[in-house]
Amino acid sequence: MNFVWRPKEKDWDIAYGLIPRPNSDGKFGRVQAMDVIGRKDKWVQRGRAPESSAALATAGGLLFEGSRDRSFKAFDSTTGKLLWQTRLAGVPNGYPISYAVGGRQCVAVTTGGGGPNDSAWQTLTPEIRNPGGTTLFVFCAPKK
Repeated sequence: MNFVWRPKEKDWDIAYGLIPRPNSDGKFGRVQAMDVIGRKDKWVQRGRAPESSAALATAGGLLFEGSRDRSFKAFDSTTGKLLWQTRLAGVPNGYPISYAVGGRQCVAVTTGGGGPNDSAWQTLTPEIRNPGGTTLFVFCAPKK
């Protein structure tokens, strides 16, 4: 991605935007697992919307991440296979956390957007809207 600086009209502030690289495929999101010892990619998942939250890897082999299209997803951390996804009411923008309650595993993430990530990426993905509103979403596995 390249940043383009351009002066704002009629004031002294600066505005910036992103422009895609030449021959870009239009996919700006990327989740990638690497073998750091062997220095090789294990798997890559790409999508139109860029990631907007931190990624959370669990001891149970899951990787959670959120993207600017309001998706919150769980991948198999070994294979990269998409195991679960949902669309939230806002853009996931925080650090997902995982915890157990009464023997049930849960994951929580905040949404809201409106930060630098939304400002920068909206020029490249204008069709992806952020309705805003800060919310905490919690998802729990069924009882065994």
